[in-house]
Amino acid sequence: MEGEIWVLKILDQSPEHLVHVYKQERRMPIFQQLTELRTGKVRYYLLCSGWPVSKVGTACGFSTAALFSRTFRLQAGLAPPDFRLHQGLRGRG
Repeated sequence: MEGEIWVLKILDQSPEHLVHVYKQERRMPIFQQLTELRTGKVRYYLLCSGWPVSKVGTACGFSTAALFSRTFRLQAGLAPPDFRLHQGLRGRG
């Protein structure tokens, strides 16, 4: 939730309230939605940028390489470098 705190300040709402309202309206937890958005961004950069995998993780808002790799693997079923190779684009990584 590191980078998302600013949203709460702008909305002047507690984290619990925002999580509750979001899940009620969207039928999906807000953190799941954020993870899916980040994962989509990761897929794009892995396939289109040629950036090193570590730069992709940082650019997509992951605070550590371990968190980035674990989160992406859970969402995509492959580690970031394996995803890139499986999709046919060899990157620096």
